[in-house]
Amino acid sequence: MKRFKFTILLAAAALMLLPACKPTEKNYKAAYDAAIQKRQKDATDPDIYIPGGKLIDDNAPQTQTIGGKEYFVRYEPLKLIDGEGPLQRYNVAVAAYKMNANALSHRERLSQDYSGAIVAQNDKEMLIVCIGSYATPEEAAQSVTRFTERHPDATYVGLNSAVPVIIGASNVH
Repeated sequence: MKRFKFTILLAAAALMLLPACKPTEKNYKAAYDAAIQKRQKDATDPDIYIPGGKLIDDNAPQTQTIGGKEYFVRYEPLKLIDGEGPLQRYNVAVAAYKMNANALSHRERLSQDYSGAIVAQNDKEMLIVCIGSYATPEEAAQSVTRFTERHPDATYVGLNSAVPVIIGASNVH
């Protein structure tokens, strides 16, 4: 009988405490507002802002000055999957996909205007669609400039940036 009373008492105490743990709309709104304020603060801090409004990540593109202008550059190993010619050191990426069919379709559409369009794969098995592969960063930077002038409203699927990214193939010298 003592055990039964103790169980009833414990259940009653748990029921009384249950509403205290329940999230409320007010708590959700406060957390949301705090997150928005932090995002706005981070977006105005030039030391931590990168494409897509995210915090700096070692794997994310970093700004690099080429020919007096800032470009987003990332270095990683690449291997050529589809396209003409050898893979060179600097590649101008305009999209990244996980599915082979999507990457090949995008490259096919680009190849009408960009004969050097290729698909390369990084070590994370992402398929990177590039408008061209270049020997020097200056050539790649010129290609980025021409592409953004020609396609000002382009979206860059999978790149988290508002402009094409120059990917330095770290395994090509």
